[in-house]
Amino acid sequence: MGTFQGNISGNITVSANQAGTFLYSTTSTANSVTIPSNANVAFPIGTTFTIVLQGTGSLLLTGQANVNLYLGGNATVG
Repeated sequence: MGTFQGNISGNITVSANQAGTFLYSTTSTANSVTIPSNANVAFPIGTTFTIVLQGTGSLLLTGQANVNLYLGGNATVG
């Protein structure tokens, strides 16, 4: 697991310094986490983020153009 980065308390776009970190949400509202395209942030191949939701709200994970998100442990696009 990555280093603790902090709480998600609103809509965020992850940045290069958050690569490999642990992001945690305890909100009761809906928030989104956006993964930027390679043109905006060049993450190394294999970059991971651990995102935990332990609130009553929800998190929407989205990718900018040309970003593919996969469920962990399989090849399902999510």
